[in-house]
Amino acid sequence: MKAHWADPYRDLNPCDDAWKSALAAKSYAAWWRDCKRGDWMLWAMARSPEITQGSEEHVRLCWIVCRIWWECAYPWWYEYSQEHSDERPQAAMIALEKWCLDSSAAGAAEAAAWAARAAWLAAAAEAANKKTNKERTNNEYKSA
Repeated sequence: MKAHWADPYRDLNPCDDAWKSALAAKSYAAWWRDCKRGDWMLWAMARSPEITQGSEEHVRLCWIVCRIWWECAYPWWYEYSQEHSDERPQAAMIALEKWCLDSSAAGAAEAAAWAARAAWLAAAAEAANKKTNKERTNNEYKSA
């Protein structure tokens, strides 16, 4: 069986929706053309097998991610999120910016990765909790 173009990304743990989107596309070019989520595209570019991790190109791409976060995502997240007291996303972006400015700073990239992972896990746990609570409420309603 011929390998799917997205197979190299499988071990990088993309979110379920991004992975399904990638598998539905016949090629990277088709996925890029049709994908409605810029964050998935940036994620894929930053982890592309064609970009050497830590290279100048990779650092520039990470800097773009920082700029997008601070200029587009952060104002919306801070204003509308009920959980804006969670500082892990900002900590991840600050650590990533530090690494972009001085990629030889040994701990900055690792700190950014851990902070981002912690924020992702917290968001996943919150989503699972909301789903469980909704299902519980629906079951209580049905049994009443």
